[in-house]
Amino acid sequence: MRRSQFTDDEIIRLLREADGGAPVSEICRTAAISLRTFYRWRQRFSGMEPAELSEMRALQIENRRLRAVLEDLVRGPGPARCRGSVRPSPPDRQEEQQCVAPGSRGGMLYYASLRARP
Repeated sequence: MRRSQFTDDEIIRLLREADGGAPVSEICRTAAISLRTFYRWRQRFSGMEPAELSEMRALQIENRRLRAVLEDLVRGPGPARCRGSVRPSPPDRQEEQQCVAPGSRGGMLYYASLRARP
């Protein structure tokens, strides 16, 4: 997605000018933006203070990080994440293969053998 040439603080300043009574068309002309962009910004940032905006950005970054961790946990550890050799272990040693779950700190998981037990 393309980045805006305006910072969030500049966007809020433009929106406050409009709230103060300046004509929207004049604000758009001086800022070189379209009316559609202005109203999209108004819908997204209406009533926000700069402190609230920075808090919202921090929450978005944290949510992005947590989604990545959750995706790694759902996907599970792959063969490349297993400690030891890169080659898969033979079937008789599969239950002793030691793997580390993504996002965990030193916790270990053990694979169960895929063979049917007698």
